[in-house]
Amino acid sequence: MRGGKFLSIVMFVLLVTVGAGGTQPQAIDFLSQVNVSTPLPFAGTWAASGTINDSGTLSEPTVFISDGQLHIVRICTGAKGQITIKIQSKIIVTDNSTTFVGEWVIVSGSGAYATLHGQGGRAAVFINGTVTETLTGEAHFD
Repeated sequence: MRGGKFLSIVMFVLLVTVGAGGTQPQAIDFLSQVNVSTPLPFAGTWAASGTINDSGTLSEPTVFISDGQLHIVRICTGAKGQITIKIQSKIIVTDNSTTFVGEWVIVSGSGAYATLHGQGGRAAVFINGTVTETLTGEAHFD
């Protein structure tokens, strides 16, 4: 019985240190441009580098403001699959510009991104109907 407990502890330690086949978190950057001068869903383009290297189109079917925060659900479609990201950010309006600062998290994926997880920070600026944005953070695969 005692040997069984020891083996269980060893297996647990191995799973934690090896990650059960997953990858270690790595830096990731998403660069996006979104046309927000049209009715929903907003559309645009994206490119990612770091943990993944892909690019394609994006759609934002859900965008709303609640409790002073902008909430977005974004679907990024690339050559290798889709990534769904939830974004929450503060809107900062000055005389000269409108900027956004906040957080993002990957909530699901398909294709090559089915086991992708990540999160990080958001920095964006609104100019002439277009939001230009950088999402920076870390991501890994299970």
